[in-house]
Amino acid sequence: MFLLLACSSSGADSRDATVDIATDAAHDEDAAYEEDAAEPFDPIAPLEDAHRCVEDVASFSIAWDDLANPIWTVPDRALKDVSVRHSEGTWHFYYSDIRDDPFRFRAGYATSVDLRSFTELAGWDDGDGVGGVASPDITRHADGYIAVYNSHTRDGDGFPKLYRRAAPSLGELSSAPPTRILADNYDTLANRLIDSALAHTTEGLVLAFKHFQRFEIALAPSGSLGGPWTLLGAPDTEPLENYQFFQLDGAWHLLGTNIPAHDPVLFRRGDDWLSWTEVRTFDVPEEAWNTEERANAAFLCDARDADGFFYLFYAGSTELDRYEGRGHAKIGIARSPDLTTWEVP
Repeated sequence: MFLLLACSSSGADSRDATVDIATDAAHDEDAAYEEDAAEPFDPIAPLEDAHRCVEDVASFSIAWDDLANPIWTVPDRALKDVSVRHSEGTWHFYYSDIRDDPFRFRAGYATSVDLRSFTELAGWDDGDGVGGVASPDITRHADGYIAVYNSHTRDGDGFPKLYRRAAPSLGELSSAPPTRILADNYDTLANRLIDSALAHTTEGLVLAFKHFQRFEIALAPSGSLGGPWTLLGAPDTEPLENYQFFQLDGAWHLLGTNIPAHDPVLFRRGDDWLSWTEVRTFDVPEEAWNTEERANAAFLCDARDADGFFYLFYAGSTELDRYEGRGHAKIGIARSPDLTTWEVP
């Protein structure tokens, strides 16, 4: 059994905190987005593999020696906030796709069979009522897949809000209808909500998100995405963003990006959802392509059952000038047998 030992301390992102709210009479907040409503798949029973990155071990393989970082880059766009699944021999990536002219975050979807070439498929229709969408987090439920994410820059005449989509397959999430999350809890235009992530638990659905610059947790005991949601408060971690929940050896863990360093930090849950013990900061190697942002908005894939390794997908860049201070981010990969020592291809 793999044992994680605690050690003493260490999408959208923190650079959006002071963004101005754009107003445009032609944009209607309700044009493409609905408030919380009952869904055919509610309530959601927790699945043992709701957070499993490698869905079928038999089809999993990585030709590690054939890879080189960054594994994925696009000349005229920045990529970050990946959420990754491996299913039936194919890697599925949902991510933030950032463009400059005009500046806008979009949610993208791409696949790869070898992590050397990527096929970009249909991005999300983000609607006219928002300034973009960002930071998708993908989990499974009994009838398919769930994506939670946030509008970006603005939502109607207000700050970004949280949304959800559900679909029978990974490929269908892009076209699934969006619905607000926490609309009853944070119901004013002035509330800025980003970077959501779900935990499917026997206590209900747990939602991590950032409210302005504060990391918060909400719980839906019903197990339904439609709520009702109870705001639990702020966890006892350092400032974090870009969250990911998963279980390691029977214990709930949280991976987050610390602020302002933008390093990936792993925490293990304590007695409740607001109590966390820091395990360690992932020391990802610096290479020529990630000298400024080394491992931002990381996603951990536990493939130990397949080949004995954890894989970390992350964004890196050599500058923070382009894309309104985010830099021309590219996607890299590192692996570790124990979450302590990381190697890159």
